[in-house]
Amino acid sequence: MNTIILGAGISGLTTAIFLKLNGFSVSVYERSKSINTLGAGVVCWPNAMFVLKKLGLHKKIEKLGSVLTAMHRYNNKNELLGVIDINTINLQMNEPSVAILRKDLINILYEKASSLNIQFHFNYNVKSINDDTDLMLANVLFENGQSKTADLILGCDGRMNSQARKYVNSENTAVYSGFSNWIGIANLDENIDATTVQDFWGVGKRFGIVPISKNQCYWAAGLVEKNIKKQTSNSQSVNQKQTLFEMLLSFPDIVQTVINHSDENSIKKIFVYDHNPIDIWFKRNVLLMGDSAHAALPTSGQGACQALEDAWVLSELIINKTSKQNLSDIFQSFTEKRLKKTTGIIQSGRYLAQSIFNDDPVYCKQRNEQAKQTDYNKLAIGMANAWQLN
Repeated sequence: MNTIILGAGISGLTTAIFLKLNGFSVSVYERSKSINTLGAGVVCWPNAMFVLKKLGLHKKIEKLGSVLTAMHRYNNKNELLGVIDINTINLQMNEPSVAILRKDLINILYEKASSLNIQFHFNYNVKSINDDTDLMLANVLFENGQSKTADLILGCDGRMNSQARKYVNSENTAVYSGFSNWIGIANLDENIDATTVQDFWGVGKRFGIVPISKNQCYWAAGLVEKNIKKQTSNSQSVNQKQTLFEMLLSFPDIVQTVINHSDENSIKKIFVYDHNPIDIWFKRNVLLMGDSAHAALPTSGQGACQALEDAWVLSELIINKTSKQNLSDIFQSFTEKRLKKTTGIIQSGRYLAQSIFNDDPVYCKQRNEQAKQTDYNKLAIGMANAWQLN
């Protein structure tokens, strides 16, 4: 089956690999001029590692990343709020949880795709997708003037301007979360615990540290910003560290240390968006996948993992299809299998974000006290149950 994949992110790359391994002719069209490795890091929770193992990539992921066993939550005064035993999640789901730099994950997927001779086309930004009334298919029009169609078109073109989502859903407006994320990568002089995530909650602020090795971590600094401020081209390169120091003065010394040891070029500020859940993920021969179908906030912890799951689920449905099934049947089955879970993940990400990024000191004090009383073993088991592959 001739297949076009729009977008060479985690969803697009993984889906391309699965389909190519199963005999599909696959072409990937990416808006950027090359593979986009921007971003800090990703936690491949056990559901993601299950999918990566299916592709034989799990050992490479573990070699370049760090197996996590715990997450420590603190307030901004370094008082422990509780510990999530990630090892409980790992045991419940029968796979490890591995933190890895996003660029390393993308490169591993791209190298695998390239080894399979999957065709990549860069500088192909989708302008629109329209009905081809003669063929009863969809036609993809690119900004460079080219147009393409195929038996199967997979919209893996992200959350911010997905033309596939616009075609299927009539609109593709993302929802602003009310907070921004500063992200970066730090190379430290001192050893850190390479198995433990550190998560600090302030008032309308958060700082999370995820280890990649004993001397390297990636991090995210979240801040309530109810009004989006327009950024100039230089706004992310001037006094970034000083801005973060001042923003996080009330946080523990480890936060300042991580910021101080970060590569200035790795620090980016991102205004964070997700999407409202939708019930219909396909139209004609176009199917939404990854963020274009179900973008969740980073507080969900599952964005990349669900993109990987999408690729595996779709490939299983296509491989095992009966002779009577057409694309519409497969698309409907895919939507039914993925909708409830991804909707729950979007909602849980929003719920946690509303709690963490609350700028009322009284609320935050009560939140922290409640966190101390949480049954963290029950929480870990609940996370594992919610993330289990169906």
